[in-house]
Formats: sequence, structure tokens, C-alpha cells
Amino acid sequence: MLTRRRRLLILLLLPLFFAGSAVAKAGTVPESPPDAAAILEHVAQTYRTMESFQAEGTVTGHTVGPENITPFTTDFTLRLMRPHYYRITWSNRGLPFSFGGAVWSTGDQPRLFISGPRNVYFTMASHELALAGATGISGGAAHTIPALFLGLDPESPLERIKDPVVEGVEEVNGVACYVVGGTSRHHGRETYWISTDTYHILRYSVAITSLAELQEDMHLHDHDLEETLAGMGLENTPENRERLKAITESPADLTSPGIGFRSTQEFRDIASPAFEAADFANPLPENAVEKRSLFEALFEGK
Repeated sequence: MLTRRRRLLILLLLPLFFAGSAVAKAGTVPESPPDAAAILEHVAQTYRTMESFQAEGTVTGHTVGPENITPFTTDFTLRLMRPHYYRITWSNRGLPFSFGGAVWSTGDQPRLFISGPRNVYFTMASHELALAGATGISGGAAHTIPALFLGLDPESPLERIKDPVVEGVEEVNGVACYVVGGTSRHHGRETYWISTDTYHILRYSVAITSLAELQEDMHLHDHDLEETLAGMGLENTPENRERLKAITESPADLTSPGIGFRSTQEFRDIASPAFEAADFANPLPENAVEKRSLFEALFEGK
């Protein structure tokens, strides 16, 4: 069964599950390829031993099915430092509307900012909720590497692949990478392009053949509603329960048979510089309005 945090994360991912691009075909598998599980463990160890992490990148994507929805791109920046310092920014393009945002912590209370038709920000109750809240609207950028580096999730992203295999060696922006992939323990197929030299992740792709599968997991029973509302810091009222149900219901055209999505994240300019706490601050525009919670803002549209 999905944990409350996992449900929240999927809930917030759904609006941006159009993200993705076609998964590149793997190159020739070496005659004696290294063990896939050993490669993933080396990756995990690499991120565990870094004191800081910095990168820029992009997420590209589209739904797949009878008619592809126009692809879009999310540009993002990552800045991370132990134990709980981070600043992740993103901006979207290629959609009928554009929006961006940031999630950050200077070591104390985390905050989440969303720009667009309205500039709103929130003080989040925990780092876990702050990053989960940013995951969907950042196209997944607030999850993949931050989850590995900060270690806040009970399950590492690398542990989601069942029976991983080395599918080949390919270049990503001129860098040789092991291509390690397999069926996800949750949904679809996940693939990592891992530098054969540094063991940094340079590309990550997820492909889900049916969004209807996600909708089944998003069905909330009465006890789920109570638990989820409590995690949001909201009262368990009939009105809030109905609003939460409405948020978790995807449009029928996205959960029709044969509608899926592909999402690809690429990471570049990876470094591990020395940071200070002030480097993680994110100035807000003058017209930014504070909301009690992310879900208060979501509920306003329901």
C-alpha cells in the first residue's frame, strides 16, 4: 500500500505527468558488462559521500497515445548541501501557459514558491512535504537527485527498479554512460544513464504505458482522506474531503486506455562547490502572496 507521502507525491505529479521524451535506444552491451546492481550501489555511494551538489538541467516530455499532446520543457537548477540545505528552481515552457517556482531551505523552515498567473508562496511543515510538493510542478526535478543526496525518502529512487540490467553504453553530451534500466516497482519502466567515470546520473527516464494505472492508486478511501488531510494540516471537514477527492481525479481523456507518458531528465554542469547557508536563500518578488498551505491554493481552484 502506498504511504501517505507517496500518495501526496503522486497527487502532485499527475498534472505534469505529460513530461517526457522518447527513451533512447540502448547501445551495444559490452561483452562483460558490470553488474547492474553494483553500478547502482556505486551511484548511491557517490551521492552519499558528496558534501554538496550543484547542477543545471532540463526535463522534456509528452503524453503518448492516439494523439500526442504538445511536448514541453522544464529548465531547472539544483543546489544541495548537507544536512538539509537546498534550493531548487524551475521554469516551464512549451505549455499554453508558463509558470516557474522554487523550493528552498536555508537550514530552517522550508518554503515553496510558485510563479504564474499568481505569485504565491508557502511555509512548509517539513522538508519531505516541501520537496514532495515541488516534485510535480518541477517536472520531477525536485525529486530524483535531491532524494538520492538528502536521503529523506524511506525508499531510494535507485531501489525502485526490479531486476535492473545493463542495457548498453551510450554517450550523453559526449560522456560515456552505462544504461541501466528495468521495470519499476511502482509503474512503468525506469532507466538511468550513469557516467562510467564519475558515476553521476546524467540522464533519467521514466515511461508509463497507462495513466489509468496511476488513477487506480490515487483512489482515496475514507481513512486515506482523513490521514492525508491531517498530513496537509487541514481540518477533516466534508468540504475539504470533497475538494481532496476532486484534486486526485484526473480528466477522463488522460485516463483512457492507451494514454501514457514519457519523461526524461538531463543533468549538466555537475559540481560540488563550497556553500554557505546564505547561498540557499531565494528572494521573493514584491507581489508574492503567502498562503497557509500549498493545498489551500489548490483548493481555491476547485
